[in-house]
Amino acid sequence: MKSKMHITLIIVLVSLSVIIGITSLFILPDIIPVHYGPDGSADRYGSKFEALIFPIMSIIIGIGMTISAKYYSKKENNRKYNEKAMYIVCECLLSVLLVLFVYFLYAQYNNVENLYSLKINIGSLTLIVFGLLFVITGNIMPKVKRNSVIGMRTPWIMNDDDSWKRSQRFSGFTLVIGGIIMTVCGFFVKGAAGMFILLSITAVMIIVSLIYSYRISKHSEKN
Repeated sequence: MKSKMHITLIIVLVSLSVIIGITSLFILPDIIPVHYGPDGSADRYGSKFEALIFPIMSIIIGIGMTISAKYYSKKENNRKYNEKAMYIVCECLLSVLLVLFVYFLYAQYNNVENLYSLKINIGSLTLIVFGLLFVITGNIMPKVKRNSVIGMRTPWIMNDDDSWKRSQRFSGFTLVIGGIIMTVCGFFVKGAAGMFILLSITAVMIIVSLIYSYRISKHSEKN
């Protein structure tokens, strides 16, 4: 897919979020639940205009990542694939935001007081969408060339191509495995347990990848 097509898709995703957000203002109650606690219960109510936080986030992410992709693609070497990778990650993030936005709008429209009471549970949904996000990102990482924006970027691998490649390959594999586990768990786990699994797996993936990248850099220094 060419960069113009990626940019078009990003514009479409951002536009969908904005259109849905503006349309929702005509059907949402004036006062809606705008925040839910760890137990899934609504703990703060506010104006329906607060629902626009998701479209605003989409605009910021869409514009920010598109500009970054263009800027760093001109500034750094190996720019073609890195630019494409940033577009794909941006598209995935915008898709996740859009799914969550529609979900919360449904809950706000129906004045749902506890998200864990819904048939499509927020814990399950979050595990599935982020699991898929990690799987896609994990497949991209091994192909990302050394840069200062995207990928597993630790100070100890930034000056060595071999350490960079091996770290991206390992981190990508870790993300794919973690993402698959999350996605599968999403179909069986509900409630706060889903959020706990999401945070736990994410923490493990980060720690393991950091340790591996550090060890591989030290091994390269010895050689």
